[in-house]
Amino acid sequence: MPQQTHESLEQIQQTVLEIINSKVEEARIGAEDNLLDCGVDSLLAAQIVAALEIRFDVELVEEFFAAPTAAAISRSIVAARTGS
Repeated sequence: MPQQTHESLEQIQQTVLEIINSKVEEARIGAEDNLLDCGVDSLLAAQIVAALEIRFDVELVEEFFAAPTAAAISRSIVAARTGS
């Protein structure tokens, strides 16, 4: 169930990293690591995006591929939630 709380950017980024790292078994992903450069293929990307969209109740497909790092995705989530 999506959580509509006032989470900080840091809290969101931590959750994003947890979700990403639960899906990516081969490597430990950091906040600024490009997921596509770390071996995330389109199927795995779709799984990550789906999990993030469910958790945060925002659409992230375009944002994911425009800037595929946990830090950028986290900023996109904050922007979507605040309407900025």
